[in-house]
Amino acid sequence: MKRLVIKLLGYVITLLLIVTPIVGVASDQDNIEEAIAARLALMKPVAHSKWVADRAIEDTDREKVVIEQAVISGLQYGITTDSTTTFFEAQIEAAKAIQRYWFSVWQDEPPTGLAPDLTATIRPQLLELGDQILSQLSDTRSLPFARFQKATQIEGLSLANQQALFQALAGIERYPSRWQQIQKSRILRVGTTLDYAPFSYLSEGGEREGLDIVLATQLAEFLDARLVWVSTSWPTLMEDFRSGAFDIGMSGISIISSRAREGFFTTAYHEGGKTPITHCNLKTRFTSLDAIDRAGVRVIVNPGGTNERYVDSALKAATIVRHPGNETIFEALRAGKADLMITDAIEVLVMANRYDDLCPSMPGSLLTQQNKGWLLPKDPALLTRVEQFLGPLIESGDLDRLKSSAIERAAQIAH
Repeated sequence: MKRLVIKLLGYVITLLLIVTPIVGVASDQDNIEEAIAARLALMKPVAHSKWVADRAIEDTDREKVVIEQAVISGLQYGITTDSTTTFFEAQIEAAKAIQRYWFSVWQDEPPTGLAPDLTATIRPQLLELGDQILSQLSDTRSLPFARFQKATQIEGLSLANQQALFQALAGIERYPSRWQQIQKSRILRVGTTLDYAPFSYLSEGGEREGLDIVLATQLAEFLDARLVWVSTSWPTLMEDFRSGAFDIGMSGISIISSRAREGFFTTAYHEGGKTPITHCNLKTRFTSLDAIDRAGVRVIVNPGGTNERYVDSALKAATIVRHPGNETIFEALRAGKADLMITDAIEVLVMANRYDDLCPSMPGSLLTQQNKGWLLPKDPALLTRVEQFLGPLIESGDLDRLKSSAIERAAQIAH
């Protein structure tokens, strides 16, 4: 009877682990040693899940993926690829040691109750804790081993494992500059929104397309670096930039003073400005800003970028319709959700050629003058190297040819 009660109690505890967060939620861990301990504490539920599924503890393919993702994520904080790799290898070895310990224990007394769901329940917490650990890795020099050892008293984790993990933690190093990071890691992270033709967007088949996609690929080759794409958006562009999420922003980014205060821009690779696009049967109605800014006129705009900044400052009487996504805004316009949109002339050219029912209402005229550039951190050496790639493209006329090809290609793709 007593044995049955113990088993039932184990079943209840395990069930609670499934329906509630397992101990060690990242947001509760203020210190890196606590976050590491919380992640290691998840290894018993991981082992339980593998035991029930009859899966091996060792999964070298999965380990390679985890380390590769950690290396890329570590670059956001300037952490060297070697030290990130060493630390996560030590963390994986510690995790496997705990799992082996529980597999050994369960040979005599198998675990009771339902196993937690590794994919749905445990892995999201592992990822969250992993991100938090990475964000704190660069400031661990003053951490004493005694404090680390006390925090990581996890059943199944030996002193040798603790020492190896602490040594890897103490060996974390940072690149002195972004340019040296790209040189040493041979990884170039490019941030792009994938919603702005002809600069960067997704094709019908989900492939990256656009002028900046082509240029980023060529730039990575020029820098002898592997290209890694980073997704960003217009509302989060500068926040992502500040956080170090990417090395260079390439998505038809307008050169404006607020952005230029925080980073460097390359030489403009496109000159243009804002102009309206409307239903073709209304194109003679909206031939000036005065004609647009009237009561009852609906102007659709995507959030977070220079389009929104412009209409908010220029329109006083017209109704501004804020559409949540740039990738679907022209479909909304075509569906009659608004009378017109004010956007960059190059995008107007693409969309007027893509859709028979949309036309520019001020062809050849601009409401603003606004140029495009690539956004970089304030690293003169990096800017110099990127300009060494971009300058000859502009001077030779190759950039104009690539731009014309990108416009023609974007106009052919329907969504």
